[in-house]
Order: sequence, then C-alpha cells, then structure tokens
Amino acid sequence: MFDIEFNPKESFLKQELAVSGITNNIDPATIGIISTVASTGLSLLGDDGSADRERRAQKRAAKKSAKEQYRQQRELYKFDWKEETGQAWRKYAYAQETVDIARQNQDTQISLQQDQLDQRYAYDMSIRQYNYDQQMRQRNQQVAQAEQQVGFNEDAFNLGMYEQKVYKEEQELAIEFEQIGLDVQLRGAEESALLSERMNDTKQRQTRAKNQFQMQIASVEGLEAEGKARASGQTGRSAGKSVQAAFAKNGAQQAYIAEMTTQAGEQYTLTAQQNVNTLDEAYKKIFMGNNQLDASRASLKRANIFARANLTLQMRQANADAMNKIMLMPELAPEIPKPPNLADYAAVLQDPFEPEAPPEPRESAPAYIPSPSTGGFLNYAPAIGQAIGAAASIYGNFNKPTVPNPIK
Repeated sequence: MFDIEFNPKESFLKQELAVSGITNNIDPATIGIISTVASTGLSLLGDDGSADRERRAQKRAAKKSAKEQYRQQRELYKFDWKEETGQAWRKYAYAQETVDIARQNQDTQISLQQDQLDQRYAYDMSIRQYNYDQQMRQRNQQVAQAEQQVGFNEDAFNLGMYEQKVYKEEQELAIEFEQIGLDVQLRGAEESALLSERMNDTKQRQTRAKNQFQMQIASVEGLEAEGKARASGQTGRSAGKSVQAAFAKNGAQQAYIAEMTTQAGEQYTLTAQQNVNTLDEAYKKIFMGNNQLDASRASLKRANIFARANLTLQMRQANADAMNKIMLMPELAPEIPKPPNLADYAAVLQDPFEPEAPPEPRESAPAYIPSPSTGGFLNYAPAIGQAIGAAASIYGNFNKPTVPNPIK
C-alpha cells in the first residue's frame, strides 16, 4: 500500500527478520510500522539539530504522501467496489450476461437442430411408410392381374377342352361313317356275290335246259331225217348213205350241244370262282378297313389324352407364369432410430464467480526514512536490532492473514 524505496537499512531489516524466524509475508503497512519503530530506535541515539529538522521535514512529506496514497486507495476502492456501479460488479454483471447470452444462443441452436432432426426423422419415417405402401399397392395390382390372367387361362383351357371334345366326336363320327361305309361295302359285296351266284345258277340252268331241248330237237330231227330217207323209196347203197348222212348230221348237232353244255358248266365254275374271289377280296378290304378304323380309334383316343394333358400343362404353365409375376410380400423396413434429445447433451455453462468486496483500505502511519547525515549505518546496528525486536513483538500481537483482492 505504501511506496518504500530500497535502502541498506531495509535490507538489513529483512535480514534480521529472517534470522529472528519471523516469516516475510508482511504487508507494506507492517513494514512501515517496523521502519517507524526502527527510526524511533535510531532517534534514541541522539542527533544534531539539522538532522532533526530534516527528519521533521521528511516526516511531514511522508505523512502527506501517506494521506495522498490513502485517498487514492479509497477512490480506487469505491471505483471497484461501489454497490452496483463498481467496476468489479459491472464486470460480474457483464460476465453473467455473457453466460446468459451463451445459454440462450445454445438453447436456440439446440432447438433449431432438434427441429431439423425431428423433421428429418418424420420425413424418413413417412418415406419408409410410403415405400412400403407403394410396394403393397404394386403387389396387390400384380395379384389382381395374376388372378385375372388365371381366369383367362381357365376360360381358354375350358374352350380348348371343348374344342378337343368336339374334334374327338367329329373324328369318332367320321370313323363311324367309315365303319358304316365298310359295312355297306361288305353287305353290297356279299349281296353282289349272292346275286351273281344266283344269276350264274340261273344261267347254268337255262343253258342246260336249252341244250337239253336242242338235244331232244336234234334227236327228233335225226329221226325225222332217217324216216324221210327211208321213206324216199331209195334202196341199196344210196338209201344207206342218206340214212348215214342224217345220222352224222344229228350226231354233230348233238356233239355241239354237248360241247356247249360242257363249256357252260366250265363257265359256271369260273363265274362261281370269280364270285368267291371277289367276295374274298371284299372281305379282305373290309378287314383292312376295320383294322384301320380300329387303329384310328386307338390313335384318336391317345391323341385326345395327349391333347387334354397338353392343355392342362399349358394352363398350369400359364398360371405359374402369371403367379411368378407377383412380387414377394413386401416387408416394412426397420424403424429409423429416433433422434436424440439434444437438450440432454447441452454444454454446462457455469455462472461467473460472484465477487466479494475486500476490507476497505485503512489509513496507516507514514513510513520514516532516516536522514543520510545520521552517520554510518553500522554505528546504529545495536539500536536497529533493538528496534527490530520491538517491531517483531508488535507484529506478533496483530499479525493476521491478509485478504487477497479478487479483482487481481
């Protein structure tokens, strides 16, 4: 608190205090007191008049300086610690306001970031739900189309099966017509053979009857010719030749009739054989035709089975193709993590330390500075030692820890 110039006496005082075991945490006021005591000890030694006047002048100057220093310290104390308007209180208020502004800015920033995170979370969740809904709508549309396609496939299958049934019936009807045709051909061949046989028999009987009649007529004509020859009155060899001629003509005519009868019999046999061959050929054709129809029936049956099976496989394949176009059942994506509450992670801003006013400055005695004319410093060493001892006793009575200035 006091401005003290360095001098050998003060250094000697510090040395003596160190030797005496007193700690050197002495404030300037205490040093002033010690210096005053030391000066008092020196004054006991005696001095001349000029030295006394010089000491009085120095004392007045020191007192004036001490008062000036006390006044200045009071002004500085009021400047720093005047209630609500002091520099220290203004600094505290400014620091508190700075902390409040920082908290407000932090709250505003956290609120903004929290709103942005919440909006982003809500948007991402809505996009998640939208994508799931779109996939469900797409799948539902595919299911509807597949079901419609399956319906078309069933209609086409039923139509194909009906067409195959109609085709089979038409083929069976054609085979039946062919079978009827073969049967008609067989009956026609049999009837034709029977008719030909009857006609051949009738012709054979007619030929035989005709030849018999002609044979009888020839015999009658031969007898008539013989009778005419004998009745002509010829005798001898001429009559015999006429009779022989009549017999020869009659014999030739009968031979011709007999040959014609023989040939007619052979013709009958050939015609009958021809009829048998024709009927047999007809039987063979009918038999082959029946075999072909049986094969056609079996082939039609197999073809019908294959066609129906093929239609069934085609319908199943078409249904499988339609169902394979349906996408898998969509699943809702995992829930997006919720954003944290940023207020839980806000920085802790500590309020500034509230200052406490130190004790007000106290006015102390001015420090005494001895005159240079007092003689050598070594001559006053015993008195200085006594003064130091007295100062140490005084200091021990009121030595208290000083309160630090919170402003520094």
